[in-house]
Parts: sequence; C-alpha cells; structure tokens
Amino acid sequence: ARAADQAAPEPTLDQCADQEDPYAAHVRATARWEARQEHRSLEARRTHVERARRTQAAIVRAQEAYDADLPTARARYADFDDAHQEVMDTIARLDVRARVPIVHRLLTSPVRHDLTHYLGSHPEDLATVLSARSAYEQGMALGAIETRVRGLVNKRGSAPHPSAPLPPAPMAPVGGRASLTALPDGTAMTLAQFRAAKP
Repeated sequence: ARAADQAAPEPTLDQCADQEDPYAAHVRATARWEARQEHRSLEARRTHVERARRTQAAIVRAQEAYDADLPTARARYADFDDAHQEVMDTIARLDVRARVPIVHRLLTSPVRHDLTHYLGSHPEDLATVLSARSAYEQGMALGAIETRVRGLVNKRGSAPHPSAPLPPAPMAPVGGRASLTALPDGTAMTLAQFRAAKP
C-alpha cells in the first residue's frame, strides 16, 4: 500500500471536491504527496549509493585477486603483458558503460589471465566480442570463448598458445558496436585500476 501511495499521481482538485473546503484539502493532499515523492527519491538515492559501494568493493577485491596471480601468468606466457595491453588498448576505444562488462569478466573468470592472454593474442575473437549487437550476444560470444579456453586449460594444464587453433565458436554474433547497460554503477571502474604495473 505504501509503494502504491508513493507511485500515485499528484492529487487533483476534483478529487477533493467532496471535502468541506476542497481547496484546503487539495493543498494538504498535495503536500502529503510531495513528501512521499521526496521520501521515495531519497530512498532511491540511498539504494544507488549502497549498490555503488558494494560494486566498488567487489571491483577492488577482483582487481587484487587478478594482480596477485600476475607472476604466474607472466611465467606461463612470456608475452602476457603485450597481450594484456592489446586487450586494454582495444576496449579503451569503447565508452565506459560498454567496456565494464568485458573488464568484469576478465577480472572474475576462473581462467581470467588465460582468457585475457587469449583475447589479446586473437584479435579476430576479440573483434567478435566487440561487434556483438547487444549485451546478451556479447556475453554469449565471450562465454563461448571462455568455455573453450577453460576446456583447453583443463586438458593441457595451461592455456593454448596463440598458434594452437581452437575449434570454431558455437555462436559468432555480428553487427555494429554493442549497445550495453553497465553493471550497477560500473562507471566507478577505470582502466587504470585494471592495468597491472610491469615488473
């Protein structure tokens, strides 16, 4: 009932016509309505700030975990930093809202460094991800590549070298640049936070 009251349209004078003093009743009803709208706006802002705080904390944790395993990634791939930089330079051309889901996947994937290296070493697959027509298709394309990389990591104990071909992806969306929605307050994340300092 409270939510319905807050979402109700602004009261009109006609709705107060049966009151002893319709004008005074309308003023009181409008004042109550405005107070509910202000309360609703404050609650929405509070929720947004809390969501942003949780998102930023999750980003920091993911970044720390990614950075902690960089020595292993560099030992596995002599060209890891080059591949990493290639991915970052490529997605830097997207606006912040469009690149957040990609960076989030690279930070949180179980094979995050292998996936980063693979995409940086296979520009055609990275281009497929970036040319998806929607957030859904982009997620499907990135997920298909991630699954293939995970399979080869599990099979070989390390991710495939760029010269080792992968079977074709089950889905290769095509079209213009992705039109994406950001993660909750994803704009808090910058590429600088994601880039790792070279040793």
